[in-house]
Amino acid sequence: MGNCQQSAYAQANRTNSGDVTCPATGTSIQILPQRTSRYSMLFNNINGVAVRLGYLDTGTATLDGTNSWLLQPGQATSDSVPGILNKRVVCMSTTGVSNVITFNETYR
Repeated sequence: MGNCQQSAYAQANRTNSGDVTCPATGTSIQILPQRTSRYSMLFNNINGVAVRLGYLDTGTATLDGTNSWLLQPGQATSDSVPGILNKRVVCMSTTGVSNVITFNETYR
């Protein structure tokens, strides 16, 4: 038998989840705070307008193609590798209308 190595992670024991209203184009709002103990995060765009998600150190800047990425209507995305991203996560609608998305984060 070969030598098989697998990563083993401690378990998260806290959660942060809910809905957030991503504001209309022009400013962003924080979804998740900066957290070095983050284990996983999930975002689900439950409405009919695309939103931008960005990872900012501070502030609520306007998001664009240089500092964020698009989450399309009905699309979900997740990351479950501890330590990959510990920055703040912010969002902004891509139109003049705000948009609600859901989120879930686990951390230690």
